[in-house]
Amino acid sequence: MRKRSAGSRPIPRLGNHSFAHGNEVELMAGYRLLIINLSMRKTMTNGSTTEVKHIAEIVKVLNSGIDFYHEAQEAVDNPVLATVFESMVNARRRAVQRLQPYAVLEEGEVEDGSSFSVEVRKLYTKIMAAVKSDTEQTYISQLEEIEDKTLNEVKTALEKDQPVACRAALSDILADIQECHDKMLTLQKSRE
Repeated sequence: MRKRSAGSRPIPRLGNHSFAHGNEVELMAGYRLLIINLSMRKTMTNGSTTEVKHIAEIVKVLNSGIDFYHEAQEAVDNPVLATVFESMVNARRRAVQRLQPYAVLEEGEVEDGSSFSVEVRKLYTKIMAAVKSDTEQTYISQLEEIEDKTLNEVKTALEKDQPVACRAALSDILADIQECHDKMLTLQKSRE
């Protein structure tokens, strides 16, 4: 809980919790509270959807992207490029953290899986990097494709009837992922 000023209500916080900090139990408790809160809101609203859709798939794509960007960081020698890749990892982690409660609502448990199509692209990139002379360009090209995939998945979810809070989260994430995509596309074009 955040500190509060006189007369204000306490503000619950889930935003500072992440799997990386070892707060899984506390995070799950927060997710359960959010789910209960969302469930209560659903019963109080008329005509609004009560079911999230396609969120777990987005989280899988984001998880795979995090792993892929980490591999790319280790594979490139350019520190500037490695820093860009780290910023992409951070954007994806924030998106996963924001969507995970909805994935729990959709699937009944935390989504920690990965996307098959992204895993195939990672394998392809490793093979291509081994036979091509420009490893950095190979990674940039494939990571830009991952950004395309992520954008498409978020847009697909936004086309579905979603609860208001979920739609708001997806809209924010779409803007962040669009920014990541644009950075990767600019990197790709600057190296052609």
